[in-house]
Amino acid sequence: MTRRRFLSAGVGALVGASAGALGADRRPMWVMPPPWPGNGRCLWEMVTREADWSKARKTVAGIGYWPWLMNQHYTDEQLRRIFAALRSWRVGLGFEVPVLKGERWGYDGKPLDAEAAFRQWKLFEERMLAAGMPEIRWFAFDEPIYAARHSAPKFADPADRLRHGAEQTAAFIGLMRRSRPRARLGPIEPYPALSADEIIGAVTEINGLCRTAKVRGPDFLRLDVDWSLFDRGSGSWEDVRKIAERCGKLRITFSLIYWAADQPRLPEREREGPLIWRDGVLRQAAMCRQAGIRPDEVVLESWLHVPQHAVPECDPTTFAASIRALEQAMREPARQ
Repeated sequence: MTRRRFLSAGVGALVGASAGALGADRRPMWVMPPPWPGNGRCLWEMVTREADWSKARKTVAGIGYWPWLMNQHYTDEQLRRIFAALRSWRVGLGFEVPVLKGERWGYDGKPLDAEAAFRQWKLFEERMLAAGMPEIRWFAFDEPIYAARHSAPKFADPADRLRHGAEQTAAFIGLMRRSRPRARLGPIEPYPALSADEIIGAVTEINGLCRTAKVRGPDFLRLDVDWSLFDRGSGSWEDVRKIAERCGKLRITFSLIYWAADQPRLPEREREGPLIWRDGVLRQAAMCRQAGIRPDEVVLESWLHVPQHAVPECDPTTFAASIRALEQAMREPARQ
């Protein structure tokens, strides 16, 4: 297959990152360290031991996190130090936020729709602004279409649920455009938990609803691919390419999460293996390369309990080491 780059009108303004943060083929890499070990220990290690990941830091466009967890994990003084570090490193800040959630969701157990999610964000924003929060480059929405399966009325059919998720997402985009006009906005959706057709249909619907409301639509779609299911007969890289191509036609950025999707399904005694995270990330990189998948934007994100530590980058078991390993893997040529 001929190597193909999926380009869109938004790529040139993806993150405003320095050239050194774009990697060999100029795809921005954002990183989101695991929040669970030590209640935010990994991000704090990156801030307090910056010399221990100085090489990896040169390859990243910015750091993403979850506002509700940042609110829980860090004191005001720690937030000030985190935000000061981001400024000194000249890297960006992005946030993953909810839009639509059913009961017993992680923050306070209460369901959310677009308006409630926006109000929740404003509470976090107030505290973080007081701590010197820098400009936010993007807000990624935590699986609103998938969440609609559980938060839409029980009598709704699949098409109604998809539309409900799209309507709430478009409403949230409208609220955020007025509040944060310079930030890039877009949904994250899981594949193959949602089919390629469902994801494509939802993004197309969101785009249309925003156009009707005279609001700029999503800037990107971020895909969370559970590639460990492909060998079990569910999903394919061909479908991922189909989604990416649709993003190109809609002129939005195709953003791809890299992670160790096989880790949760390993036997319990193997899940905490020291190299499980790095090896899983590199396996995904190899599969993407073989399939000719070249996302506009790369996001190295762990929502797992691994790695346990972020630094030092010379230790192959750390998150920083996986940043360097992925950046090097992306330098390898794609399949011709």
